[in-house]
Amino acid sequence: MSDPNELLAEQFLAAAPETGAEAIAERLAAAGMLLERVHGIGEPPSTELRLSAPAGYVFERVHETHGLTLVELSQILDELGLDGPRLVVDRYRSDYRGLGVTWPDEDVAPFVLQTLPLWLALVGAGAGPEFDPQAPYRALATLPELPEPVVDALFEAAFGRRKSVRRFAQDALGGGHEDRIMVALSNRRTEVRAEAERWLERLGHEVSASAVDRVGPAETPTPRGLEWLRFEDLPPMHWADTDEVIPASLLKWVVCQAVNNKTPEPNALVRSYGGLIAEQEDFGYFLLQRWIARGAAIGLKGLLAVVAVCGGERSIALAEEHLNDWYGVRVAQSKALIGMLASTDHPAATQLLLSISTHFRTKSLQEEATRQATALAACKGWTLAELVDSQAG
Repeated sequence: MSDPNELLAEQFLAAAPETGAEAIAERLAAAGMLLERVHGIGEPPSTELRLSAPAGYVFERVHETHGLTLVELSQILDELGLDGPRLVVDRYRSDYRGLGVTWPDEDVAPFVLQTLPLWLALVGAGAGPEFDPQAPYRALATLPELPEPVVDALFEAAFGRRKSVRRFAQDALGGGHEDRIMVALSNRRTEVRAEAERWLERLGHEVSASAVDRVGPAETPTPRGLEWLRFEDLPPMHWADTDEVIPASLLKWVVCQAVNNKTPEPNALVRSYGGLIAEQEDFGYFLLQRWIARGAAIGLKGLLAVVAVCGGERSIALAEEHLNDWYGVRVAQSKALIGMLASTDHPAATQLLLSISTHFRTKSLQEEATRQATALAACKGWTLAELVDSQAG
């Protein structure tokens, strides 16, 4: 047997072939084989601990002999006073013998669903050399039905700036999402349009820009509290690729979808349609201006997701003005604006976010900005310090 980890694990299992998973975990811990310290090649070990490679092999064998699932293993590690979910996630996505990657979906999916926030945080983010970059997408693909937040996150990655994971995200989504893909055929970014064409062709569909829904539903129920938003006051908006006027009913539908999502973080649908509007900066400013004029209704903060996609420097400046005027009073509204800034792909928004995290007068808003900036950095595969450095130039 050429692999020393396999040899060590086989010797360990041979000493107690009938032992259950709980006892095996305890014996591994007692022998100092359960965990290992993280370190890169040529680097000293860190204080971070992960399941060791021999332990991973042992639990693979316990799965074969006793039907061990990832949920059960996570619970066993929790009972030992460890962070079971994190340890199992990291061992699953290890670039060396990922634990559970060959198991049937039904032995993996319950754990993935139970630890969904951990997997969603990994989608679109960079992976270190010790991790398999495809692992989060493989894990999510085990779910029999993808929850909406998973679909949104996968679409973000499918058209995102990290080209190396686009195909992983697309494969995890599978079929049944053609309508969303077709929306991207009219995106202003050539790269996004080309990616959508390749994806649709791989799914066996003829690519036609005319297939994109440019009409929307005839009637869109207005969310409670949004009756004041008069789309008839909006100057005509046009499709970026054809210069044709966009129906006001379709713009209303997009806004209502965002409001119903109740978060200033835009989903894939909002991002896709926002990218098709020629006057998107005017549209974003129109929405933000009216949201603020109505007292920045916190129940309608989902509207800010459209502003995050469409807004430019004017919207960012207006958000900064509102934050400075109401910093000590409208805390919930201010946090919603900070979330909007974190989702706005504009250098001025990132600079303002970082400024709030270090210089703002209200501590709770500083903390929220720091949290959002840290999450933004992670999505780019950076640390917070690296995000700060990227804005220095």
